[in-house]
Amino acid sequence: MYAVIFLVLLGLHGVLLWLGLSGRIARRYYWFYFALQGCLVLIASLTIQQINVAMNLYLALTLAAISMLRQARSAVVVAGGYLFLLIFCTMLNLSFWNLVKLPPFDGRWSIVWLNLWNTSDYLALLFFVIGYLMLYTHQLRTHAQLAYAYTCLGESAARIEELTRVTERQRLARELHDTLAQGLAGIRMQIQVASSHLDLRHYTRAQQIMQQVMISSHEMLNTARRAIDDLRVTFTSPEKFYAVIREEIHRFIEMTGVVCTVSGLDLLMALPFALHEHVLRMLGEALSNIVRHAQAQHVWLNVELGEDILTMTVRDDGVGFDPVVVRVQSGHYGLQGLIERTCLVGGDLEVTSSPGQGTTLHFTIPRSLDEE
Repeated sequence: MYAVIFLVLLGLHGVLLWLGLSGRIARRYYWFYFALQGCLVLIASLTIQQINVAMNLYLALTLAAISMLRQARSAVVVAGGYLFLLIFCTMLNLSFWNLVKLPPFDGRWSIVWLNLWNTSDYLALLFFVIGYLMLYTHQLRTHAQLAYAYTCLGESAARIEELTRVTERQRLARELHDTLAQGLAGIRMQIQVASSHLDLRHYTRAQQIMQQVMISSHEMLNTARRAIDDLRVTFTSPEKFYAVIREEIHRFIEMTGVVCTVSGLDLLMALPFALHEHVLRMLGEALSNIVRHAQAQHVWLNVELGEDILTMTVRDDGVGFDPVVVRVQSGHYGLQGLIERTCLVGGDLEVTSSPGQGTTLHFTIPRSLDEE
């Protein structure tokens, strides 16, 4: 009879356990569910008077509570309740039933304490549950930390993406300034002069200016195409980078006829690949500014390489300017582009100039570029 009751209770316990672990029980019924399961285990254990059954079933329910509740405090409450029920079940099985069967009263309590002494498995079970709860709590904290780190990583990725867009816009602004903006400004001025000559019926002079406009537009188109090619250029070796630098200087000399004295240029080959494009753009912009504004007769380019830094000086004997005034004026993006480019590599640009005294650009660039 007791065996049949035990099997029925055990079957009911198994069905409820499956329903709980499969998520078929609403969360609002969890506390009633675990209380009902605890009572079923208590009754089943008392039915066959086996403490080990209650111990194993309560352990399974504790693990189920940890899995279902997913909160350390709630799991601790459930585990504590099951521990109390286990102790209560033990007292009933080891004292009540034995006290009823033993007629002499004097030996009853000694039997009880002896049986309690032999139930050292309870301590092992208690330590196991506590250790498991500690590990589970640590896992929850780690999961929370990972979730927080993932959120921070997402925010950092968004900021990096925004900074990348800003940097790309600044780069495109520099390239457009170096090609289309300056060329179109010159062509517009030439067309205005030609229009004035047409108004005065100086057709021959107007035709000559329009021919110059055609030549200028062709040169501007070539310059724009060259700028696009430069955007796609990749340096596979220090020798190729050095060759591109020399070609840039040679192009400057051929286009302007300005004398250019160069020293220490071969030291650029010692730079890491990450700095090649930046240095090329700096030098190209510096020479381009000389072409557009300096009216120079002589240019000096000097490169020095220290243990940690590269210094590059570009000096001309042109008309010069006031750096403070130029920086605050709108439309002068060449100097601003140089400053932005130097900041990108963690360097510094010192501009020395005054009207009629030429201009000196002194670049100080770290030899290593930290790219995040």
